[in-house]
Amino acid sequence: MLASVVLGLCVLAAFAGLGAVIVRAILGVHDRLALVGLSVPIGGGVLTWFLFLVSWAGIPLTPWSSLVVWLLLLAVAVGLVRSGRPRLDIRRHPQPAKGDQLDAWIRPVAWLAFGGLIGLAGFISLGHAYGSWDAAAGWAAKGYGIAKEGTIFAGEVWGAWGLAYPLNLPIQIGLFQMFGHDMVPLSKALFPIFLASLGLSAYRFWQLQGVSGTLSALGMVFLVSVPLVFLHGTQGYGNVPFTAYFVQGVLWGIIGLRWRDRRTTLMSGLLLGLSSWTRPEGFLYALAAVAGLLAAFWVTGQRRFHLTWWLAPLAVIAAAWLLFGWSGMSSDRLGGGAIKATLEAWRTGAYHLRELYLIPRLLYDRALDLTRWGTLFQVTAVLVVLRLYKVRPKTSPEIFVAFVMTALASFVAIGLFYLQSYTLGSVFMTVLDRSFDRAFFPAATLMVLTAVRMYAGDMPKMANASTEADSGVSAAGDVVAL
Repeated sequence: MLASVVLGLCVLAAFAGLGAVIVRAILGVHDRLALVGLSVPIGGGVLTWFLFLVSWAGIPLTPWSSLVVWLLLLAVAVGLVRSGRPRLDIRRHPQPAKGDQLDAWIRPVAWLAFGGLIGLAGFISLGHAYGSWDAAAGWAAKGYGIAKEGTIFAGEVWGAWGLAYPLNLPIQIGLFQMFGHDMVPLSKALFPIFLASLGLSAYRFWQLQGVSGTLSALGMVFLVSVPLVFLHGTQGYGNVPFTAYFVQGVLWGIIGLRWRDRRTTLMSGLLLGLSSWTRPEGFLYALAAVAGLLAAFWVTGQRRFHLTWWLAPLAVIAAAWLLFGWSGMSSDRLGGGAIKATLEAWRTGAYHLRELYLIPRLLYDRALDLTRWGTLFQVTAVLVVLRLYKVRPKTSPEIFVAFVMTALASFVAIGLFYLQSYTLGSVFMTVLDRSFDRAFFPAATLMVLTAVRMYAGDMPKMANASTEADSGVSAAGDVVAL
């Protein structure tokens, strides 16, 4: 048992170490919160994607082959860090918000509460193992099967749903099984870690956007204490990890596109790519995020973007999984069957208007259920109404873009279930009742992020951003150095 725990901790350390070096290589600066919040998600996601390619190429997944891949990735990332450009003078650019008089005691208490919630989530997670059907059948059993047979194709017969789901989480879980038999199981520590990553990214975003330290810390605690979000941070479902990847991809995209910075847009593209490597709908969400961010910033008057740096990692990561799906080893990739069924039904005049009404109606009912969402919808609604006048594309572009992305994520969640109504038939309401809440996590998280962001002052206009961006590091690249 002790050996299993030690080896499991080594796997976590391997994820964190690789991820920290990748974050450092991309941002080009040392950012403690980014390192802590992103290291395990990025390290684990990048490693599993390369292991997927290795296995697809026919190389067995063994402890030795996995270790070699990790060492090669680490060596490349370290080389990129060592060849990076020098850090610029951060004093020329906007600083994170400074605390007010209440900060001396409210912020430390909030951080203690945040740490307590994450610690409690970890305790519950490790104590209950993979107890629910989806967690065990969809993620854990598949990961254990991949580790046992040494190939990603074991996912076709181990667990449920074949290879219809991307393999990021199964392979991460499989590595714990491969190196230490996952006896605790320590792999379940991944889920509270992703919950913590979500909270830290929210705090970091608010600070860089000028929100006070007190409000940022309280908002972070509020977000991770939402009953459903907290619960899923203790279970083995993929919703919190997917939300963490997607939402952070959107946040870094807002920062990078706004300041025309290559490094932060690259970070955004990597995170959006990893979101598509985590759940099957992730690619559709990522495409919606790309289109929404570009359209929203276009409305604000911004016309120049580093699209190659932003889209390249998303395209590369998603393309591998799409090609794998088209090779015939997985079924109904990206909801293609649902889209086809919907178009065929529309030709016959079957528009499922009743189902289109039932989905937002269910959302309304759930928004009032304090046992599921707590006061998330009520609090954010009040905050937004009080500052709705700040949703101005020209004078407050970050707020406007965040507002648009929140609405877009909501429409995507509703739209995906509407498409499923054409394939699920009589069990549609059962699936909707069971699954819609967790599918709404990205939209709900962006709702909180936007509402709190509206209580910051307007950010200063970009000064020489395009000139600095052309040199490789721009305003945002320096802001995230703090």
